[in-house]
Amino acid sequence: MSVSTSTASGAFTVHLRGLDAMWSLARDVVVPVAAVLDVRIVAWTEVRAGLGWRVGGTYWPGRIATGHYQVAGASDERQFLVVFRERERLVLVETELPSKRRIVLQVPEPERLVAELRAAVGLTP
Repeated sequence: MSVSTSTASGAFTVHLRGLDAMWSLARDVVVPVAAVLDVRIVAWTEVRAGLGWRVGGTYWPGRIATGHYQVAGASDERQFLVVFRERERLVLVETELPSKRRIVLQVPEPERLVAELRAAVGLTP
């Protein structure tokens, strides 16, 4: 998995490389830290409930969901996913931006990312 994140210069950035960039049809996804509303660890069932039509990316049931998707029930809102087989510990970043209402990531250390981003945003642990 070639996914890394950073919270420098007032922005939360998801960096994708290699096959992850190819599957997702994106290299970097950037959201201002001020636009982040909440960050938490969720299960795939919660993510799947809000998943709408794929706009650009890859989907193979039970294996991969990457790229941009509509938010279910809101055709003008989008979300970005990088999820492979993980079903229990996914990082959900909710924002106020309609173009990136939700960002869902599978990362090796989800607790670390949640703590880091919550600190950068100023949310309580």
